[in-house]
Amino acid sequence: MAVFEADPGQSAAVGVGMGVGAVADATMARSFNAANVEAATRQADKMLTAAKAGRFRISERGVAPLTEAIDEVMSRLNDRIWNSQKLTQLPKLGGHQYGQQVAQHDQQSGAGERGAAEALKQYRGVLEKVREALEQASKRYRETEDAQVDAMGKGAS
Repeated sequence: MAVFEADPGQSAAVGVGMGVGAVADATMARSFNAANVEAATRQADKMLTAAKAGRFRISERGVAPLTEAIDEVMSRLNDRIWNSQKLTQLPKLGGHQYGQQVAQHDQQSGAGERGAAEALKQYRGVLEKVREALEQASKRYRETEDAQVDAMGKGAS
C-alpha cells in the first residue's frame, strides 16, 4: 500500500498524488473493511499534519480539481449513507426461528460499529480530512508565494 510521507523537496504535484493515492489505495482495496478505513484515516492524518506544518503545498489551480473530485465522491457517499440506513432496520423475514435469525444477522451486518453504515461514515471522515489537508496545503502555498513576492518587492526598493 502506498504511504504518504511529506518531503520538503517534493513538487506539489508529487506530494498530492502520493497523498490522495495513498488514501484511495487504502480505502478502495480489494475489500472495504474497517482495517482499510483505519489505514486511510492514518494516511489522511499524516497528510493533514504535513499540510499544516507547511511540508505539503499546492497551488489553488492544482487543488481545484482534487477538491471537486472529493466533493463529488462525498456527495455520492452521503447518498449511500442515507440509503444504508435501511440496512440498520430489522428485515421482515417471517416469524419463524430461522427467518428471525437471518433477519438479525442481516441487521448486524448493516448496523453497529462494524456495519456498512458506520464504515461509510468513517470513509466520509477520511475524505473530509483529505479535503482539509488540501485546503491547508493551498493556504500554505499562497502564504509562501506572498512571502516571496514581498521579499522580491523589498529587494527591488
